[in-house]
Amino acid sequence: MPAYVEVIGNLLQNPEQRPVSVKGEDRLITELRVYSDVYKRDPDDESKMIQDDAKCDPYNVTIWNERLGTEIMKLLRKGARVRIAGEQTLQKWEDKETDMPRVALHIDADTCELRLNRIEEIRFRAKRVES
Repeated sequence: MPAYVEVIGNLLQNPEQRPVSVKGEDRLITELRVYSDVYKRDPDDESKMIQDDAKCDPYNVTIWNERLGTEIMKLLRKGARVRIAGEQTLQKWEDKETDMPRVALHIDADTCELRLNRIEEIRFRAKRVES
C-alpha cells in the first residue's frame, strides 16, 4: 500500500514528457527527478544548518495530470526548488547489464509547487478578456 508523502527538494534534471498507453488510451505523462534534502543544525556551530545526508534521497516522480505537466514543462528546469506531494512506492527491477536487483523511490504526484528559493523574477500574464 503506497504512502502519501510530501517532498521538498531540487530538480536533478529538466522535466521530460512522453506518451504512454493506458488501457488503450494515449496519455502524456511528465517525469521529474527530485533530490529531497533535509537540514539540521551543525553540531559544531549551532548558528549554521547543514544537510543531513542520512535523510536525503532522490525520487523519480510521475505527473499524470496532463494540464499540470504542460505547465511544469513551460516553467520548471534543472535546479528549480519544488514541493511534490503524492503516493510513494518503491520500484524494484533487475539491472539488465549487471543482473543485480535495483530499487528506487517513486512518487505519483498530484501536486507540484514551485518554491520561491532561487527565483529572480515573477511575471504574470495579462488577464484574458472574454469577447
